[in-house]
Amino acid sequence: SDDDLDEDGFIAANDCDDTNPNINPDQTEIPYNGIDDDCNPETLDDDLDEDGFLKANDCDDENPGINPDQIDIPNNDIDENCDGSDLIVTSLEDSTHPIKIFPNPTTRFVEIGWENGGAYLIELFDTSGNLVLSTSNSNRIDLIGLANGSYIIKVHKAFGKPVVKKIIVEK
Repeated sequence: SDDDLDEDGFIAANDCDDTNPNINPDQTEIPYNGIDDDCNPETLDDDLDEDGFLKANDCDDENPGINPDQIDIPNNDIDENCDGSDLIVTSLEDSTHPIKIFPNPTTRFVEIGWENGGAYLIELFDTSGNLVLSTSNSNRIDLIGLANGSYIIKVHKAFGKPVVKKIIVEK
């Protein structure tokens, strides 16, 4: 018929590509091929977990909790932020960083010592990656409202990579 050029049983008005019999409303969407196989723009093709990241940038397109915007949870063998590796931290002080975080373990306060001065942002995360505290340029952080357990402290300096350490709260 003149209204079904590819002879797939769908007239041009209902067929999003009437020149290709393999593209019509009866077809199954094939992920990641860049084609609307089923003529339904709502069917996901390149972001199956709907986290806003296409397969090219998302290292696990079946899990919306894993994408480049996520915070890597240290030492869990999962690359949540798709940077190619899991973040590994220890509670030991690293002499290569000018930032010291002490005492560790702590009962209430954590002191931040930075030899070079300057502006910085401090973020504290629970082991699930949830931000529980954020402050700027503080040398002493009060952790009175936190439960006992392990936390990840991340100190962002103006330049260079952030310093990430595991701290333990024991009251």
